[in-house]
Amino acid sequence: MTALSAVPEVSLPPLDELLWRATETDVPVGSERSLLREAVATTGSTLTVWVLLENDIATASAALERLGAMVGIVDARWLGGARIYLAADRSERYAFLVLPDAQPGVLTLVSSVTPTDDRWKRLRRWLARGAHGLSPVYLNEDDFLAIGDALATHGTVAASRLTARDLSDGSSYTRGWPEQRRRPRPSHREALAEASNMAVRTLTLHIGNQLLVQLRREAGATFYSGDYQLFESVVMDGLEDAAARRRSLLADRERRLDEPAPRPLVVRTRAATFGEPEAVTDLLDSLERQESTSVAVFHRNPYLHVAVTDYADGSNFDLFVNRSDEVVVIPGYRASVTSLARLTDTVGERFAAVAVDEVTSLPAPTLEDLFGEG
Repeated sequence: MTALSAVPEVSLPPLDELLWRATETDVPVGSERSLLREAVATTGSTLTVWVLLENDIATASAALERLGAMVGIVDARWLGGARIYLAADRSERYAFLVLPDAQPGVLTLVSSVTPTDDRWKRLRRWLARGAHGLSPVYLNEDDFLAIGDALATHGTVAASRLTARDLSDGSSYTRGWPEQRRRPRPSHREALAEASNMAVRTLTLHIGNQLLVQLRREAGATFYSGDYQLFESVVMDGLEDAAARRRSLLADRERRLDEPAPRPLVVRTRAATFGEPEAVTDLLDSLERQESTSVAVFHRNPYLHVAVTDYADGSNFDLFVNRSDEVVVIPGYRASVTSLARLTDTVGERFAAVAVDEVTSLPAPTLEDLFGEG
């Protein structure tokens, strides 16, 4: 009898029941993903994946314990090296699993609950508050495309649905492509090209008859049906690799006394994004809507200089807009990975950023640059 064959004693979705009951057996560390693979195959379940950045690799267990303090969590257990949480959300119970680091400082949360479910939305909002040492990450455009390109090596990729936000008025946008014999669905690149002036959120893809999957720019995906191993090796691994690159970029950005300042970061957007005063106002509004954040405007015209303080962990940043297609972020003496991720993702999601990079064309600023006259 395998670890997945135990009869459940609580009412949970089938995938959740199997994983929760598996904690009652001796699950070897390192076998978590194979156990999950077997559970998906056994139940035929969909699987929602969300990749998160850890604030401090050395204290990953603290982040997991904070997750256990989330409202509605009634129990948490180890499943090998993974942590599974049992949540009682109003009248329904569900579980979610946090897999051990696939890359240093990168955790993957999985659940049978779909992103359109209110339970998932509440979980997402709780994580977005930022007081738990974990943060989502908004993928660079090239990272998002690369996953579609990698899937294309296994079969013809066809897009059936895209969701986005219209940058001009903030309204939601949905585009579907029904299957038609004389008019094939667009590829992932063709679908994204149609929404080039929008902030794309999700893209549903068919890879021949092998896989049906939804990709999310907020480093996530949903497996609907098909070859789970293809989903795991291309989509999950691709999301984790992209998140690891972002974490490497954001780590160790604090200013330190008597040491050269780290180079600033830049959120790159499409041309002329900040060419109009309304866009600057929109940027400020977006920053002020962040949880536990204060914004102080030092200078607004002809360039924008803003001080941002994240009260979740004390991180602080100076933010500049002096070009129409980029926002420069200069970390202060406290600049955590998760706070930097929230700040750059807020800008990136609102203005459909192309990439987050290190500034290479400008010298690192001095304190006089930040606070001096002029």
